Amino acid sequence: LSIGGDHAISIGLIMAAAQTHPDIGVLQIDAHMDLRDAWHGSRFNHACVMRRVADDIGIPVVQVGTRSFSPEEAAYVKSKDLKPFYAHQIDPLDSAWMDAALESLPEEIYLTIDLDGLDPSVIPGTGTPVPGGLSYRQVVALIKKLGASKKVIAADITELAKIPGTQVSEFTAAKIAVQLMVHCI
Repeated sequence: LSIGGDHAISIGLIMAAAQTHPDIGVLQIDAHMDLRDAWHGSRFNHACVMRRVADDIGIPVVQVGTRSFSPEEAAYVKSKDLKPFYAHQIDPLDSAWMDAALESLPEEIYLTIDLDGLDPSVIPGTGTPVPGGLSYRQVVALIKKLGASKKVIAADITELAKIPGTQVSEFTAAKIAVQLMVHCI
């Protein structure tokens, strides 16, 4: 379990996991698709993480909680026939989407959690918060289902940004890490 850094750190971690587990898939919790080919002149940054994973490493990716993307990313999703689980399509009272997301992944999983995948009312301390995200309970339920149905090889939690005068984001991120250790790792 890797904790900290911006989401670009996941590129190297996923590459390393894929070397020892070549048949892994990636489950991404994130507000953003991170499917840009390049951003600000770099192909290796937080906006390009899943593009590097899908194109350069060739690992299947399932994205959940997505609610912000560029026209380039939308075109890529269409061209590759990806099936993100968009936040606005997730019914907060129905967990069937979790089963569908997990069924589309192989047995061995790398889980990457960009904390902006959660709603900013839950974790306001992140670099690029976007309203309309997953609840803490939805993320915990997904982690439990993941641990019960798949083998989690490795995971990361990224994009925590300190807000002076409050520790709610740090505390929530720590609780998510505990849930990962209890149910998956």
